[in-house]
Amino acid sequence: MDVKISRRMKWSALISILLIGAFLRFYQLEYKSLWVDEIIQVTLAQQGFFETLQGMRTQVAAPPLDYLITWLMLQFGRNGIVTSEFVLRFPAVMWGVLTIAFGYALAQRATRATLPALITAYLIALAPLLVRFSQEARFYMLSTMLMLALVYFFARAWETPNAKNWTWFALTLLLAFFTHYYVAFVIGALLMYVAGVVVTNLWRARSRLVIARSALCDATEFIAAISNAAELRARVLGTGSALFLLAFLAVPWLLYARPAQAQAQVFAISSFAELIGEPVTSGHVGGAWHLFAVRVLGLIILPVLAVFGTLNDARKNFSLGTLLALIVLVGACGVVFLDWAFHYFFTSRQLLFLVPFYVILISCGLAALYSFLARRNKILGALALFAALSIIGIVFLFSARAYYDWSKDDWRSAARLLAHATDAQPAPIFTDPDSLRGYLTYYQPTLASFIQPNASASDTTRATENQRAWIVTLEQPQPPVLETLQKDDWHSIRLDASPALVISYAGRAPDKKLWNEIEMLDVPSQILIYSDLLEKSRACETENIPLIVNARAALTPPTDPPLLDAQRSLLRRKLRRLC
Repeated sequence: MDVKISRRMKWSALISILLIGAFLRFYQLEYKSLWVDEIIQVTLAQQGFFETLQGMRTQVAAPPLDYLITWLMLQFGRNGIVTSEFVLRFPAVMWGVLTIAFGYALAQRATRATLPALITAYLIALAPLLVRFSQEARFYMLSTMLMLALVYFFARAWETPNAKNWTWFALTLLLAFFTHYYVAFVIGALLMYVAGVVVTNLWRARSRLVIARSALCDATEFIAAISNAAELRARVLGTGSALFLLAFLAVPWLLYARPAQAQAQVFAISSFAELIGEPVTSGHVGGAWHLFAVRVLGLIILPVLAVFGTLNDARKNFSLGTLLALIVLVGACGVVFLDWAFHYFFTSRQLLFLVPFYVILISCGLAALYSFLARRNKILGALALFAALSIIGIVFLFSARAYYDWSKDDWRSAARLLAHATDAQPAPIFTDPDSLRGYLTYYQPTLASFIQPNASASDTTRATENQRAWIVTLEQPQPPVLETLQKDDWHSIRLDASPALVISYAGRAPDKKLWNEIEMLDVPSQILIYSDLLEKSRACETENIPLIVNARAALTPPTDPPLLDAQRSLLRRKLRRLC
């Protein structure tokens, strides 16, 4: 039973959902700096078109399409030394919005109903993990959108097997492969689906031919059996042709890139919450009650709705709902198996490409629940559906708020602080490990002249008392280079650019003097939030201290920040508490 929705209401609802989804994805798009993987992708794409293709041999997990799109954005976004985060992340936002549209289209084709299609668009628009990766200059959202489009065009070509539809399917198949190798799991599920349909149809055709013979060659049954066989042959040939084209173009790339040569890392068995709950509800939580709601929703309610939707759809032999369930099952098992085979650590983002298919199953469950209740009382069914969508939406929005509040490693703020500090007083910069240097010089190339190898730290300790040094570390409480300096009576103070990214300022001087020197620098607001600089100053009543002036300037205009602007809210509360 589907709700009768007028054409105007349907399009109004869909456009509203698309606008909400676009807002969540554009919001604070360049607020946070690029993080490690984004910087690696942008740095690789800066080399040039053919150099980017060649450099992709070092990125064994992904083909080159999204990297080439980043290269294209760099050509459009040249505004000095560093292209803005907004420009680099803009394609991911577009893929995120298109994911909403393709989710709606696939759900409508799979269910032949408008209500589950609108529910799918609504859930995809608000799904916090999809929002997060729609704001990263990485291949995740392009891959997710293309795999969703791939299944949509396959369903359209399977239903109407003509050259135009199979061409669209073949094109999206190629684009999806050259975005991420996980498309192999979707292809595997498609082949299982095709094999199931072929076996079922052959059995039915055999039964019809037997009936036709027993009925003295009933012409109607005979023609029906022959017609179904011809349509099935066209569908199988179309699928096979697209896969042959993929193999023809993909095998040379695989021989060139050799992705199987991935380096072994650390494999850990993923928890049930990471595997089932986090891909939809996100791993970002905003408090104890929110964690409880996320766990109940992600581990109990949504899986039950997905199973209910799948079983309700399973009454139709090998329907598209069966295909979607196969994709989710094959994809999840395949990702975990590959992690085990290559000793790679599991993260929920590896299952991101499965989220839209899982959401469609959840939407089918919600629509089936509504239909069940509406047969008894339409008002009861509508209220139950509204309550369910409201609860899911509220939990998702609080997860999105927790994501906006999540402090990525702020390399932009760290590089800005070091550039200003070394301009005022030249000092060596040490990074531990050495790989951190590239992230600093991405935002401030001039820092390269100040970065020194860690082995030279012992020479620095023999400098004058006015000599200073900077040490940048990531998730390392006591780096060896800092221990070397401290053995020669050097003191250090710690600044946090995020909970994981630590900047230490060291010198042969008392801590108080080091703090006074830091106070005179142009310290970015992100570092003021996570460090204890404001607490150490204890002089908020003095308006002329540069540190306080900069902190208050970061809160301009003076009105209270909006609900989702968590970073400014943190800084405002910190200033009010201290001053």
